Amino acid sequence: MRQDTTLFRPRHLLILIMIGLVAFIGSTYLMIFGENLVSSGSNTFSHSAIGHKAFQETLRRVGIPVSISRFQSLEKAGRSTLLVLAEPDTSMGSLNLLDGLKAEEVVLVILPKWSGHVDQRHPHWVDAVKLQRIDDVTGILNRVVPGATLARHKTAAPYETGLGYAPSIAETQLIRGDAVSPIVAYQEGILLGEIKIGSAKVWLLSDPDVIANAGLGKGDNAQFAVAMIRALLPAGGSVMFDETIHGFEQPPNMMRTAFEVPFITATIAFAIAAITAILAGITRLGAPVPATARLAAGRETLLHNVAELLEYGRGAGAIMARYPRLVVADVAARLKAPKVLDENGQLAWLDQRARKLGLAKSASDLLAEGAALAARGDHGRGAAELGRTANQWKQEMLHGTRRRAVD
Repeated sequence: MRQDTTLFRPRHLLILIMIGLVAFIGSTYLMIFGENLVSSGSNTFSHSAIGHKAFQETLRRVGIPVSISRFQSLEKAGRSTLLVLAEPDTSMGSLNLLDGLKAEEVVLVILPKWSGHVDQRHPHWVDAVKLQRIDDVTGILNRVVPGATLARHKTAAPYETGLGYAPSIAETQLIRGDAVSPIVAYQEGILLGEIKIGSAKVWLLSDPDVIANAGLGKGDNAQFAVAMIRALLPAGGSVMFDETIHGFEQPPNMMRTAFEVPFITATIAFAIAAITAILAGITRLGAPVPATARLAAGRETLLHNVAELLEYGRGAGAIMARYPRLVVADVAARLKAPKVLDENGQLAWLDQRARKLGLAKSASDLLAEGAALAARGDHGRGAAELGRTANQWKQEMLHGTRRRAVD
């Protein structure tokens, strides 16, 4: 029984190819579109009570240009950009960003206050919130204002406000520190203050309840938040929310960019061109090319190929004139013609023998026939006929005819 040495059967190979193709398409899709931006934390993607989605949308609706940065925010922020760092956490990414504020022009830092527990049935909501430890929030504050402290109080109206609106907060988280210039302040501390860090103008909002989804609609909080942004925003500038501090960093992705406006038009055009090129390459145009005939074995095929090569090389005429001479010389040698004879003498000697044997052709006739065919240019059938005639004459000269054999 013959053993099957095939590594893969065609059906199994097709299945493996299909699995690999599906895996490649799936990984490409996840790389481009597989990002999950559902969040319940304190960020601009969150619809939860402690999120900032409503604050971002409010700024858009009042005509303030807003963008979300997810990569190298400090490098992208400039003189006409208000960089908003809303509720950074204690991760190294957030702390390093706060340490690098010295070169920025205008920055708004909003300190954290609450942490929430994700609702398992609704991942974009929280089912419970709790106050963060004040020491943890103070550690973040000290990255911007060394030595400053925080306090939480139930307060009345602020005694000083430079925005014209009094925020509505149940229990306010306030800053205490001589390095911070108050803009909105209470007796117990500063809600909104300013500090210079190198060339950067930094405003600090100590309590995020003013801009959180749950607090923005209370009292004058929305007006307060918009007035705060307008007061700090450079003329003709825009607001940029940094989301790298919440773990949403996204380095540039050429594949993703290719499927975004306006680059998607070029991507579609390239795909159409590629598909057209592939279809043009795999589609047969015109009648099929006939298959090359296989060479048959045998002497006849060999002679036929030799004749075609001679015809292709344009040397058949010369060969047809010389071939009979070679046959004549070979026959003379085999019959042991006298060596003293020259070529004409050998030819006369062979002609005499041919007459003695009663042959239809003599050596002279064979040479004349070759010269005539060479002059006429009949290199196809003429060459084959000359070959047969020369061979027959040679055999009859050496062995005689059927009627008269040579001893």
